Amino acid sequence: MKDYFAMKNTIPTDQLIEIRFEEFEQDPFPVLKDVYEKFGMDNWNEASKKMETYYMDLDGYKKNVYKIKRSELERVKKEWDFAFKELGYDLPENLEVIED
Repeated sequence: MKDYFAMKNTIPTDQLIEIRFEEFEQDPFPVLKDVYEKFGMDNWNEASKKMETYYMDLDGYKKNVYKIKRSELERVKKEWDFAFKELGYDLPENLEVIED
């Protein structure tokens, strides 16, 4: 990730797109349409119909809750803090911390 952050500005803008998961999760279709348009994929109408069917099947889906030991969480925070800061992320809400 450090290499990616250092070098992403060298990737031509027409070859890279970054998407925040929260935006995708909240309303995936505009995000996906932007991806299709940016990369010149011309089958959006066909693809969106299939995606709509898929998302309809997800109705009622609930996120999993992930359990992590406090010591493991501290290690993740130590090792990946730079990425959380660079990307503007906090710890996920669906995380349950277990005392060691």
